[in-house]
Amino acid sequence: MIETLIFSLILIKTNLHIKLGKFQIHKESYNIKPILNRWSIYPVIFMSIFYVYLQYTIMNQNYYFLQYQHIIKNAILGSYMILGLDVLLRYEKYKEYIVACCSLLCGFTLNKIVMYFNQGKMPIFPDVSYSTGYTQYDMIMNASKYGDFHILGDHMTNLIFLSDIFDFGTCIWSLGDVLCRLFAFLIVYYSAKAISEYIRIKF
Repeated sequence: MIETLIFSLILIKTNLHIKLGKFQIHKESYNIKPILNRWSIYPVIFMSIFYVYLQYTIMNQNYYFLQYQHIIKNAILGSYMILGLDVLLRYEKYKEYIVACCSLLCGFTLNKIVMYFNQGKMPIFPDVSYSTGYTQYDMIMNASKYGDFHILGDHMTNLIFLSDIFDFGTCIWSLGDVLCRLFAFLIVYYSAKAISEYIRIKF
């Protein structure tokens, strides 16, 4: 998730802005400093850094945290939800908050659908991750031992296009995961934008 956090803050500092899916060019960028004064951004930062640590431990074949990965992922998304509640609703950005939550809901739904049609498991199709060490064949084959819900996908997998097929070497995403990260991106982006716009108007 830290890549989502960093990307959203970088985009805030550029002249390319988003208005509910439409790109607009502005003469000046938004300021990201005000959002760093909100307490609610720090659970996001902490959980994002912890997730990087989780990925690091997996790449070093330490699978202890795998049994808690579902809880950890929910905690990460929860931290973004707290940020959205604190900032977007505070500044009455209801439409932006609803759009972000709809993205999260769609992401969860797509993941649940593919798991439903694959005996409650999420098929994974690693490729690049084998070379980086993020994924090990033995780890996937013994996923249940670590409390993991992933299985190795093959040609018999149902709804392959909804499975974990986007392999980036340090993470493997499904389409549902992409939408969940879109939720995180929108929360940070619109939160930083809302605070920056409020300060401009006030001062």
